[in-house]
Amino acid sequence: MRRTALLIGAQTGGLEGVDHDVASMAGALQRHGFTPVTCTGGQATRAGILAAYDALIDGAEEGDACFVYYSGHGGLVAAPPEDPSAPERQFIVPSDFKSEGEFLGITSIELSVRLARLTRKSANVAVAFDCCHSAHMTKDADLRVRALLHKTPYERVTEHLARQVEAGLDLRARHVESNEHAVRLMACESQQSAFEYTNADGVRTGVMTESLVLALDEVGDLPVTWSTVAEMVRRRVTTLVPSQWPAAEGPSARLLFSTETGGALAALPVVPLAPERIEVRGAPLLNVQVGDRFAIMPAIAERADDATKLADAEVTELGTMTATATLQPAVADLPAGARAFRTVGAAPELAVGLPTAGPLAATLRARVEETVLIRPAAQGEEPAVEVRVDEQGRIAVHDRIGPLHPWHVADEAGLRTVIDNLQRQAKATALRTLGDSDELSRPFPGVTLEWARVGPAGPEPLGLSGAVVHAGEKVFVRVHNGTNDIVFVSLIDIGLAAQISILTAADTSGIRLLPGADHTFGRDAFDGSVPGVTMVWPPGLEESAARTETVLAIITAERLDVSVLAQGGLKGFDPLRPAGSALEETLAQIATGRTKQFDAGTPRGIRYAVRGIDFTLSPAKPPEPEPGAFLVDERPEPSVRLLAPRGAGRTRHVAVRLDDLVVHHNRAMFGADVRVDALVLTGGGGVNEPVYHVNTERFSDVRDGDRLPLDKLLMYHGPVTDYLDLAVWVTRDTSGSLALSDLLRKEFTSQEVQVAGAQLAGLALTAPHAALAVGALGAATVVVNVAYRLLLGVAGHSIGLYRTTLLAQEDFGIGPVPHFRRAQAFSFAYTITDVS
Repeated sequence: MRRTALLIGAQTGGLEGVDHDVASMAGALQRHGFTPVTCTGGQATRAGILAAYDALIDGAEEGDACFVYYSGHGGLVAAPPEDPSAPERQFIVPSDFKSEGEFLGITSIELSVRLARLTRKSANVAVAFDCCHSAHMTKDADLRVRALLHKTPYERVTEHLARQVEAGLDLRARHVESNEHAVRLMACESQQSAFEYTNADGVRTGVMTESLVLALDEVGDLPVTWSTVAEMVRRRVTTLVPSQWPAAEGPSARLLFSTETGGALAALPVVPLAPERIEVRGAPLLNVQVGDRFAIMPAIAERADDATKLADAEVTELGTMTATATLQPAVADLPAGARAFRTVGAAPELAVGLPTAGPLAATLRARVEETVLIRPAAQGEEPAVEVRVDEQGRIAVHDRIGPLHPWHVADEAGLRTVIDNLQRQAKATALRTLGDSDELSRPFPGVTLEWARVGPAGPEPLGLSGAVVHAGEKVFVRVHNGTNDIVFVSLIDIGLAAQISILTAADTSGIRLLPGADHTFGRDAFDGSVPGVTMVWPPGLEESAARTETVLAIITAERLDVSVLAQGGLKGFDPLRPAGSALEETLAQIATGRTKQFDAGTPRGIRYAVRGIDFTLSPAKPPEPEPGAFLVDERPEPSVRLLAPRGAGRTRHVAVRLDDLVVHHNRAMFGADVRVDALVLTGGGGVNEPVYHVNTERFSDVRDGDRLPLDKLLMYHGPVTDYLDLAVWVTRDTSGSLALSDLLRKEFTSQEVQVAGAQLAGLALTAPHAALAVGALGAATVVVNVAYRLLLGVAGHSIGLYRTTLLAQEDFGIGPVPHFRRAQAFSFAYTITDVS
């Protein structure tokens, strides 16, 4: 049986870690006996990737182990507004992909057809994709999302697929729902984002890829399942990026690179080092901690029992791949094949970065070492949080974004505060990694979670991952029981500063939901209205950066008391009280750091599922409602616009031209005379440079199908920094109406526009880095909203034709190919060219 792998890497769109990903994955697979073929750089074009995939298929034989891996950007095409029932389309982004012109992405449908062809040759297939299809941002400036920031027009992809089918793509060859022969490891769940970052060695890499490589190395030749590997990957990824949850799909109960299946890992092999010491191999597979206790059993044992137990062992030291444990009693001649069954588990510990020098280094290390749930980070380990000491000798806990609380004097009270904050982080991290009771068959698939902002016109639905809400806004969360069984639901909030709160506090053992019933957090129990609950920024937390908050729904088949989780709310809880189920023991361990018993017989289990909402909470004032919609709105997700890395002062000089505009049905304008108004905004490089530019052109006697004589209308010529915001309107022209520039000039007497103009002109010079993102976004929105209202006042009817925001990291959309769009009664094209 051969082991072959195809490793694809397309380092495009500002990604920097893709080539390293492919190289490290190749090394890991070679250590597992694979012969990898790589497709990167100039080879990773659409044609190159498909040819490499076809070659893998053609060379595969029955019984071969095949592995397909991709690192790069992903893209998503959502259903168009006029046909919301149309299926969304996902694709990967080859190195020759362009935002305009011929579509050169590779759709998930095309990949599914090839995967089906491969599994017909060999049923032993696994694929891994380190990309995502939803572009959400985090304020951690080091993290870069692995998805296109702008959605591709739906018609580009549908036309492409139609051409592929006409050319012979057999859609019947693919598995409509799921390929039962292929294990699929995804970097995140469908609505989430995947990221690359700079690791402890200073190397850019995908968070999921690095975690998968480490897991494969830790597994070695042990017989473990893909589900176990996926859990190891998820545990590490969610510690670094809480909003990214890797997922395993397909037959993940299979053993690695095999079609054989295996159960949950029950025991680990041991190697004798001395009569009183052993080495436990594969310790990371079970997330072994110092203090864990094992029963050492003969090779034929299927579980731990006192009758045939050889010895007890307690872990005293952790290595990269193994753990060292002391035996009691000592065993001079341990039988070959002896195995370790865990009987008591110590609480998982969060690695904490500590100063290695200075007067506080030894004190901080000693305090962390003596505290449950936390430990000093090992050399080369990437900690999620660290303790920093400032020039005045004060201490504070920092995560990858910044400080989590004010600085404290390093006296006893300050040390206690820092340790308490670290323990809160540890508990929140452990809770975020809580998975379903059965990862292979997800329990309660009919129980759904949704949430929405309470807006002036009613509920505004929000995505389960990546949504941006602002302090002061109101939201509600709804759980629906679509099953035929009674379930119990507990809603738990993990706040910005790791404060854990039980939202369903009225019944800490879970809200009872009958089949078909709902529970809405934020609903008034008296009159049934849904006013929502107000989002609050924690006092003492620095307001310069938006942060991620999480709401978890724990769904169980029977009542479960979650009150133990309330941070700082442990009064009356007996840490020695026995828990009633494995899940209760896990929650108690997260809350208190106590040990957890592992039942040698049938597990005391209840079925449970975990659903999550990850969102970004901004301390900034909510943006004002927009007065009207645009027919084509291609702005990135709000989190991208708010949190995308700034251009670091990098300025390009561009020309923005409206090349073409066809009015297919002039009745939409209720007249023959029309005006076209364009507004271009940018971050600006200083007070003497233009930060916005407006242009008004008028056209008379416009008939159906007329192409307006634009002559490549110049909408803007000048510098752009950080972002380029473009808005275009078509309005019925009336006699004596002012140009948009004059309308705005008169409106500059209003305070809101004066403030917005001052922000746009001066933020780059005066505001902190993080505040710039929030302020510039809000100021640009104000100017566009005011312009829209003014144009509505000209004739009472104006059509917002197009709106987009182009960022520095995508080079402001500069390119020779026109951006062509069709929207209802209009079609148009514009170009952005470099004139530096």
